[in-house]
Amino acid sequence: MNNEDDVSSRTIITGGAAIGIFLVVTVGGLLYGCPQYNVYSSRMDGQATMAQAQGSRMALVSQATAEKDAAVLRAEAANERVAGWVQAAKDGCAKLGLTGDKDCLTELIRDNYNFSLASEGSGSPTVILSNGISPPSIQVRAPQ
Repeated sequence: MNNEDDVSSRTIITGGAAIGIFLVVTVGGLLYGCPQYNVYSSRMDGQATMAQAQGSRMALVSQATAEKDAAVLRAEAANERVAGWVQAAKDGCAKLGLTGDKDCLTELIRDNYNFSLASEGSGSPTVILSNGISPPSIQVRAPQ
């Protein structure tokens, strides 16, 4: 029986040593791994924040580019609209026999501008009556 007790004691000691080694390795791994995980986690949080900031920056740049392009197109449209007003005023003055008359051109351009503003403000057509050119001046300057 002594032999059996000796084997039992060795098994208990060996099992206890194995459990002790396991616990030491596990605790050591946790003591080493936790700070490493915190470093890794912080690095991943930083990368995610950086990616979000870059995405926000790209969205702002895209929006600014779109606004710039829209402003350029609005300016080009305004230039074409004014050129159309000038041409319409020249044609109108020519029909009245007032080709080259600065007052006639100025008044008709002003009328076109006012008509454009009124038309853009409402969906329905608007009529603007000129107060600048009086019929007597047209009758006096009309060709014979």
